[in-house]
Parts: sequence; C-alpha cells; structure tokens
Amino acid sequence: RAPLTPDEPAIPATFRMAPRAEVGFIRIVTRGGSARARIDGQTLGFTPVVARVMPGMHYVSVEGAGDTFLPTQHGIDAVAGDTLEAVFT
Repeated sequence: RAPLTPDEPAIPATFRMAPRAEVGFIRIVTRGGSARARIDGQTLGFTPVVARVMPGMHYVSVEGAGDTFLPTQHGIDAVAGDTLEAVFT
C-alpha cells in the first residue's frame, strides 16, 4: 500500500474516541488492621477497597471490630478520572 496522502485520514471515520471518564475513584486503606469501609454511610466491604464515585464531596469512614481508627472520617472531594486516597491509622 502506498503511503497516506495529506487528504487521506489515518484513522477510519467510524472510529470514535471513548468519552472522558465522568466518575472518580476513592481508595480506602487502613494501617494496622482491617475494617469495614463506608462512603456516605453505605458499607462497601473490608479495606483495602477502591470505590467508583460521582465527582463531588463524599464522606469516608471505617468501622473496625472494637478498633478505633483516626481520623474517624475523611471528607474527599472526588474528581472525574482521578483516584484519591483515604488513609486511616
């Protein structure tokens, strides 16, 4: 096949770029144990866990079996297409 000419597109016209990610992610980690992770009061499972969230403010907390983790809650402002981390010790 001959090289492309300036008038010929390199990518077929049927090709479409994927839309920009409209969700963000929060990674919840506990140091020194495992705990149930919650975002906005909804239980997700045990840490470590990565949760998909809509952009905006979310409140992250953990609940251990008799263990107290600090801080007790994180306020995370999620950004579309990014992963933020909430660490509890």
